[in-house]
Amino acid sequence: MPSGPGLAARLPRLFTRAAFAALGARELRISLGDFTLRVHDLGPRAAEPWVLLHGLAATAASWLPLLPHLRRSARLLLPELSEVGGTEGPRPALAVADGAEVVHQLIARLLPESAVTLGGTSLGGWTAI
Repeated sequence: MPSGPGLAARLPRLFTRAAFAALGARELRISLGDFTLRVHDLGPRAAEPWVLLHGLAATAASWLPLLPHLRRSARLLLPELSEVGGTEGPRPALAVADGAEVVHQLIARLLPESAVTLGGTSLGGWTAI
């Protein structure tokens, strides 16, 4: 019998990866502290940077309805904040305090000299503020 998460546990991750690949997103794996984040990066690299955070029990795919419009004029970074989306760490998901620190480190690493628009829904909104 195979070890690891079953197919039902992997489906959200597989769907999210396929949906972002269809949009031409680059998938990044970035180690920050105790976590290794899966981050979807799309849009022109020289465009205004936006970091979009999803809510509790969701994945970055919750932003999919907006992405075809936003990716034309903004560089979008969408980190996965839990193992549901493929991020790995000592806990299944980042709490607000952990998430705020990890997102700060992500911005410092990938967008060090940029003013960033930061947005979030639900728990991602709490993390953003």
